[in-house]
Amino acid sequence: MTLENVSILVQKFGESLTGNQLFTWKGYDYPCIPASAANFVLLDEGGFQVNVSLILKARQEVFADGIFPEAQDRVTFAGQKYRVFKVNNDALNTMLVLILTSDSKGA
Repeated sequence: MTLENVSILVQKFGESLTGNQLFTWKGYDYPCIPASAANFVLLDEGGFQVNVSLILKARQEVFADGIFPEAQDRVTFAGQKYRVFKVNNDALNTMLVLILTSDSKGA
């Protein structure tokens, strides 16, 4: 079993432990692990402050077409709408880290 396979199994287990939560993007539901739900300020490149509302982690393999959320896309989680500020990959390229801001605030 490869390290990537172990990572995916751990992510699936994490999804189960957190209640098999889903986020919606472009009309489809995707399993995720909510990593943070507290508002905090992130310093972006150039020293700009970004008010982060939520961080979600999602397995790349659940996006069957290989197309992933991008900055400025909108997602819904737990009935709340968010705007994607940034998408990062984990070190093994098995998981996306979605950094989200409130959709009611400016980008």
